[in-house]
Amino acid sequence: MIVRAERKAKAEQAIAEQRFNELRKLANSLIFEVHDAIRDLPGATPARKLVVSKALEYLDALSREAINDRGLQRELAAAYQRVGDAQGGFVDANLGDERGALQSYVKAVQLRESLVKADPGNLQLQIELSRTYDRLGLLAEDQRNYPEALRQFQKSLAIMDRVGPRATEPIALNQYAGVHYFFAIALRETGDLAGAVQQQSKAASIRESIQTTDGPAWLLTRTRLAGDYASLADLLLLERDYEHALEAQRKAGNIMSELLRANPQNATAMKYVAGSNYALGKIYDACGNRTEAIAAYRRGAEIFEQVLRSDPLNALASQELGSLYSHFGELQVKSGLVQSGFDHLRKSIAILDDFALKNPEQKSATAAQASAYMSMGRALSVVARRSNDPLVQSQKWLEAQLWLEKSSQLWKTLQSDNAVAFQENQQPAAAAKALQDANVALAKLARRSHNIQSPGTF
Repeated sequence: MIVRAERKAKAEQAIAEQRFNELRKLANSLIFEVHDAIRDLPGATPARKLVVSKALEYLDALSREAINDRGLQRELAAAYQRVGDAQGGFVDANLGDERGALQSYVKAVQLRESLVKADPGNLQLQIELSRTYDRLGLLAEDQRNYPEALRQFQKSLAIMDRVGPRATEPIALNQYAGVHYFFAIALRETGDLAGAVQQQSKAASIRESIQTTDGPAWLLTRTRLAGDYASLADLLLLERDYEHALEAQRKAGNIMSELLRANPQNATAMKYVAGSNYALGKIYDACGNRTEAIAAYRRGAEIFEQVLRSDPLNALASQELGSLYSHFGELQVKSGLVQSGFDHLRKSIAILDDFALKNPEQKSATAAQASAYMSMGRALSVVARRSNDPLVQSQKWLEAQLWLEKSSQLWKTLQSDNAVAFQENQQPAAAAKALQDANVALAKLARRSHNIQSPGTF
């Protein structure tokens, strides 16, 4: 009896271990094989959502068994980070679930901090922890919590300043460059442009030094180098150095166009090429070259639209297209392309209103709404100024007043939350000034109408 009981117990234990290992294998397969296989395919977002939800079920089940298994803890940390990227991260197209992403990243960082504490000499574990700190920093940055973003990036940079100078592998060097890239963005948002340029230049320098013929490593390096140039272009635009901003943005666009030609169905590369054209449009717009700005905006819009036709749930592409439409539409109205301009402005507001409704805690969504409302208000003001018909003037100024009031209110809300990004610092005042102009114009029209109706006694 005792022997049979022991055999039965061993058999049950073996079955349990087999099931556990199968679950472990399935979870890893879902998030690292199935998800990665479909990640860049057009229209993959619904399938990715299903993969992510199932993977989370398996990961949470496995985590309860991982207390004393460092190998499993490391696997779980990598899987939770990948799930966070898919939920609401900033590495690839995501599902717009930033709250879920934060929960996944926190689980990953807790596991990785534990692993580093247990094996402090393991450089690879430190690099992996650095990557997860970056994710937390990016989420905080998107919520306009710049002190928290800087705190996370500083933790990441402290690790990589120890590890990076000794690194020779492309993956480690890319991480080293990446920390400087993220730190530069956070410094920009706090107003330290000089520090941001220094950090961004260091990121590009590290990335340019990477020598590799390995396909995935080469692709990663080239993609990230394009991001370095694009970020540098943003900084130079803020400094009004339009010539060098254009040069840097063209470098970014050329790299991504090269990658897209090599893989025309890569949705991520398509989004980056679209974003590069959007950025070029803003630079041309800022320096007064309307023809080139309109052409760049149009190219960017066409590519974003192509991405979203194939993958309508791509949250990042949707938000970027909405913002592009607002710049494009306002510039078209200023340039006399009134009907097309207002079509783009209405599309912009529809997209960004929907995005903000689905992401009420995302400050960047509110800022995008405020900018779109201001673009609509300023475009209506242009039409009002150009009209010689008092009725048209009155109608357009009233419409402009409505949109500018909405914009100003959103900017005031963001200001009260200390959530206005550095590059947006001038926007609240611009909206208030445009609203004041509309109020003054309406007051003049009212006085003129009153004088016509009551000419007085002669």
